[in-house]
Amino acid sequence: MVVEGAVKRKDEIVKKLCNIADYVIAVGSCAVYGNILVLKNKDVSGLQFRFKEKGGILGEGFIAGKGYPVINLSGCPANPEWITGTLLKIKRKERLNLDELGRPREYYDSLAHWGCSRNEFFEWKVEAKSLGKEKECLLGGIYICLKPSYKKGKGKRCKFNLEEVKELNPPDYTKARPVRYKGLPYETSPLARQLLYENPFVKKLYSLYEDSYLTRVSARVLEIWELLSLIEKLLEKLIEHLDEKSFEGDINKQASGQGVSFIEAARGTLIHKVVVEKGKIMKYEIITPSQWNLGPRCNKYLGVAKKAIIGLDSELKAEMVLRSFDLCSVCTTH
Repeated sequence: MVVEGAVKRKDEIVKKLCNIADYVIAVGSCAVYGNILVLKNKDVSGLQFRFKEKGGILGEGFIAGKGYPVINLSGCPANPEWITGTLLKIKRKERLNLDELGRPREYYDSLAHWGCSRNEFFEWKVEAKSLGKEKECLLGGIYICLKPSYKKGKGKRCKFNLEEVKELNPPDYTKARPVRYKGLPYETSPLARQLLYENPFVKKLYSLYEDSYLTRVSARVLEIWELLSLIEKLLEKLIEHLDEKSFEGDINKQASGQGVSFIEAARGTLIHKVVVEKGKIMKYEIITPSQWNLGPRCNKYLGVAKKAIIGLDSELKAEMVLRSFDLCSVCTTH
């Protein structure tokens, strides 16, 4: 029996099926340890562990039909090769050597960085302060020191004049309207933000490879990493305010006026404009990040992504470069 996802103590069907199974395999950290769901619900756990405390819903002494405890394949997600390898061993009736957490030792007894050519520098805490040197560990010196960009950019502000943002008439081959700032095309993206906040790793990549596929995708992945810790902190603060009203005050149903808002969304700068007359929305405009990054040419300039694609020697490379600008193009452009 294979279980994916955390379980509750009252999951009697799961318990019953596990008790009649020859093998029970927990796939993923939630099924193994309960993971983050355990933090808010005391009834949630993994099959035989709650974090690293043995027990879970099956109990510390649980043994499946063929003499093994729960076979734990932790990871978020679990490594597909390790899942396949474990299932093949069971099919071939080979012996499973499990560690104290019920994990196959052949996969979990070593760490990825043990195979790194710079591992000795990690062990001795010789941390890199810049890229390009061989006898230093990149992990501690380059990556861990990168804090969320809002901290790196303390005191910095992007001077953004909304009056300089213009939607132009579309060219004859499309209905999409190009966007220009002070008459020029601009890329708005994680790469743009990381350069604005002078992230040292992205700046070094940019100096070596300019605004390439590698630089752009690396900036996006790095920003995701930075945002994860920030989201966790914000969620903790949000819990303190769940009882508050989302809106307070009277709504003037006859109000007239106009409003503009802009925010740095995941893909880039997002702008909303609204005009209201006597309580009715008369005009609503949205300028999406896709218009900035994937928009068409105008009379003077090519679109940002279009310019980057010109000169590439294969259709595949063109697709990769286009999609690196904007995640929406991954599912809408074929």
